[in-house]
Amino acid sequence: MTDPVRQEGLVFGKYLLGGKIPSERSLDLYVKFAGLRKSDATPREKKILSFAARNRWAIGMLDSALAFSKKESLLRKRLLAMTAILETQPEYAHLFLPEEKNWFYNIYIFWVGTRAVMKMVPGKFLLLFL
Repeated sequence: MTDPVRQEGLVFGKYLLGGKIPSERSLDLYVKFAGLRKSDATPREKKILSFAARNRWAIGMLDSALAFSKKESLLRKRLLAMTAILETQPEYAHLFLPEEKNWFYNIYIFWVGTRAVMKMVPGKFLLLFL
């Protein structure tokens, strides 16, 4: 049987890496983090975290919705922790380092911001049922 925290780390890692499977080292660090950072999260926050870990397709929507309403949520804290873990791993560092951008990047940033707002609406709707 798979450890639920390890499975959560795997799902969050795949989400943050665009579908790539995170390394065992990254997952080990995530499990260690979760063990060290026991939270006093509400049952609703735990339910949201559990839903996100089981439904990777919903992570972006839930994250967007929580970014506008509850920045200190358990889901956002866990995603931030996994982001910090991944960006310190040598095999993923290039994904987080700045690089030279051309003018098209401004259009891309506008699209990312628009998409985040568009994800917020269904995310808020999902939160009503969790």
